[in-house]
Amino acid sequence: MTEILTLEIRLSGWRGRMREWYRAIEIPADASLEDLHYTIQDIVKFDDDHMYSFYVGRNWRRLGNEVAKAANPYDESDYAEIPLNRIYPLEGKDRLYYWFDFGDDWIFEITCRRGKKAPDKRAKYPRVIEKRGRNPGQYSR
Repeated sequence: MTEILTLEIRLSGWRGRMREWYRAIEIPADASLEDLHYTIQDIVKFDDDHMYSFYVGRNWRRLGNEVAKAANPYDESDYAEIPLNRIYPLEGKDRLYYWFDFGDDWIFEITCRRGKKAPDKRAKYPRVIEKRGRNPGQYSR
C-alpha cells in the first residue's frame, strides 16, 4: 500500500464564515481526486447529485486554476486519473479547493499536513481522525 497523507478539510467560502466545520482525514497518497470527492461527500452526508470541481488557489475568492479541466465541463472523469500525490505538495501558500454544487456553492479548503506516513495495516482508509462542528444540511442555508 502507498503512503498515507493527512488532509485538513474546512468549510470555506461564505458558508465557512457562518459556521465552523473541520475534518482531518487520512487517505492514501495514490487516491484520486475523484476518491477525495466521494470521501468528502460521505463525510458530510451530502447527496452526490451536483457537479463539482477542484481548484488550486490562495483563497476561496480567487480560486485560481481548475485542476484538470475537462474538454466537456460536464465530464468529471478526469479527476479519477489524478492522484493526490501529484497535487501535493502545493507551492507557497496555495490551497486545494473542492467546489460542490455551483448553485449553492459548497466550497471546502483542503490542506495537507507535512509529511507522509506508513499505513496502519489494521486501519481502513480513508478515515476521519479529527473533527469539529456538526455537518451542515446540504439544502439548508
